[in-house]
Amino acid sequence: MITIPIRPIPSQSFSTVIDNRNFVIALNQKSNGLFCDINVDGVDVSLAAIARNGVPLIKLDYSGQGNLLFVDMHGQSDPDYTGFDTRYFLVYMTGAELAQL
Repeated sequence: MITIPIRPIPSQSFSTVIDNRNFVIALNQKSNGLFCDINVDGVDVSLAAIARNGVPLIKLDYSGQGNLLFVDMHGQSDPDYTGFDTRYFLVYMTGAELAQL
């Protein structure tokens, strides 16, 4: 499992390399939840996905590999930007790690 650092601000976009793939991730807090856009190697694999605690953000099988998800370290709440990197962590889990959940 890899933890991806994020800032406690309501709207942000950043790039990161995971498993030799280029990810571009956009996070946007709205009044009805946190929404995520994810692009991998130039392909949009998830657009406007609502973030839920422990639920993978990429819904389609884009590569048969891992997935991104938010984890609440203090309960079972869905993520909110005010708790980024203190309560809510964005993590990447490999396919093998996800299979163990």
